[in-house]
Amino acid sequence: MRRNQISSFDEMVEHQFSRLLAAKVCASVAVIKLTPVSTREGSEIIKSLKWKNSHGYDEIPIKILKISLPYIMSPLTYICNRSSTGIFPT
Repeated sequence: MRRNQISSFDEMVEHQFSRLLAAKVCASVAVIKLTPVSTREGSEIIKSLKWKNSHGYDEIPIKILKISLPYIMSPLTYICNRSSTGIFPT
């Protein structure tokens, strides 16, 4: 009987520790909620960028994005919307 009490006590401590840890982790993690973007919204965002030859991590100059906008907006919107759900298109 003493062994069962110790086991129950250990389980209780483990459970309480897990709850405390989960509460701390959840409190420190920022939540990002993304809403789907429409083709029109995406186009407006790209059109609002300044005409520059600078680029980001993808190394695609804004100038190229603007010129190719009519051809890439639909696939780009699809990729953005799918990746915001945690599902990345293959």
